[in-house]
Amino acid sequence: MSSGAEKRLETRLKKLESMIKDPRSAMNMENETVMGRLRELQVRLEDFDMVKVIGRGAFGQVQLVRHRESQRVYAMKLLSKFEMIKRSESAFYFEERDIMAFSNSPWIVQLCCAFQDDMHLYMVMEYMPGGDLVTLITTYDVPENWARFYVAEAVLALDTIHSLGFLHRDVKPDNMLLDPRGHLKLADFGTCMKMDSTGRVRCDTAVGTPDYIAPEVLQSQGCEAYYGRECDWWSVGVLLYEMVLGEYCVPTEE
Repeated sequence: MSSGAEKRLETRLKKLESMIKDPRSAMNMENETVMGRLRELQVRLEDFDMVKVIGRGAFGQVQLVRHRESQRVYAMKLLSKFEMIKRSESAFYFEERDIMAFSNSPWIVQLCCAFQDDMHLYMVMEYMPGGDLVTLITTYDVPENWARFYVAEAVLALDTIHSLGFLHRDVKPDNMLLDPRGHLKLADFGTCMKMDSTGRVRCDTAVGTPDYIAPEVLQSQGCEAYYGRECDWWSVGVLLYEMVLGEYCVPTEE
């Protein structure tokens, strides 16, 4: 179920609830039946069986789950509402959800459905069985044609994100997953930020991973910085260096 379908469902539920509470409504019995049916259609945690934990983060974990009815496997991200509110990060959940739901791109991990309960937010995503680019880089001496191939797909993924009006700000091999055919898909959009009309963002916090972070993003810690798409392309350059030379690109003052 898409996020758009969930929103429409929630709107309809609220409307029906208000009608049921009205004692003058002649539709009470009919509405109660409809309400029950609609609630049955909502996605819930009980619809999935947890297979194993495949990742952990600051706000929760990612589980490999199996949908009970279809028996299909998915990656489910569980985010603690308490932790997100405590760190003022709740807004980024909606950005991550919307990017996966509306990108409709072969280079972006797709969202299958999203829901919540009292304690957590949930995002059910397509599962990438090929692992991440970190595993590939550390397992193999990456030939130049492989490096060209994966950097090209990373460029296509970032072009999609930028076309939607966002900066990723945490481009790294850990966030590049491989599908069953070995193609790359970009994931983890919790650091994405909406660009303004000039294609830039204002931020006073350094966001990203030190080995891949652009200088202008790093310098934003504690003082407001104004930067754009170039911060993501810097990270792609570091990735290319790492794949071709087999070692980290260590920045110097030069």
